[in-house]
Amino acid sequence: MAFIDYYKILGVGRNATQDDIKKAYDLYTDVNIDLYTAVLGGEVNVHTLDGTVRLKVNAGTQNGLKARLRGKVFPLYKKDGLHGNLIVIYHVKIPVSLTENQKNLFRQLQAC
Repeated sequence: MAFIDYYKILGVGRNATQDDIKKAYDLYTDVNIDLYTAVLGGEVNVHTLDGTVRLKVNAGTQNGLKARLRGKVFPLYKKDGLHGNLIVIYHVKIPVSLTENQKNLFRQLQAC
């Protein structure tokens, strides 16, 4: 039987803690949200290994915020019933071409 270095496969050192090993099973995905959803809140569809799930976006969500979907990826080695997490990273898309009316509305908000 050939020796398999699971530490190397997971990308962690031999002195890794249990938390480090568990995090190695996590997957990351980027989700773009528009400015309005980031400010007001809403929902987005997120693709997982099991299909698509609807994820709530809280009002005031900041660019780069991370949300964890527990147990939505690979099963943990020799840990029956346990799976890694899907980490969703929100990217707020700022509008680049606004009409003059839209710019005025932003100026009104800024003045409040």
